[in-house]
Amino acid sequence: MEHIMRTFKIRNDNVEEAKRIAREFIHSVQEHETGTLSCEMFQDASRPHFFINLLLFENTEALEQHRQASHTQAFFDNIVSLCEKSPEETTLHEIE
Repeated sequence: MEHIMRTFKIRNDNVEEAKRIAREFIHSVQEHETGTLSCEMFQDASRPHFFINLLLFENTEALEQHRQASHTQAFFDNIVSLCEKSPEETTLHEIE
């Protein structure tokens, strides 16, 4: 399995629009990506302009399909324009 964490620092005046875009993205992932086992978006409780996206993929192939999906590209095109800085992506490994 593949685990990804993405962080987004949204400009304060764009938080509501970013939430709308995030909801659409999650819906698209759930509808079109069978290899994506989980896609969740969180808003930091103490810093509401920080969003965290946690994703769990069945395998590397599912991750690559997600990255190349048109809805993923559209999400990044839209969300980046609302961010203070470029989103960060981290690959996570489960401790066993």
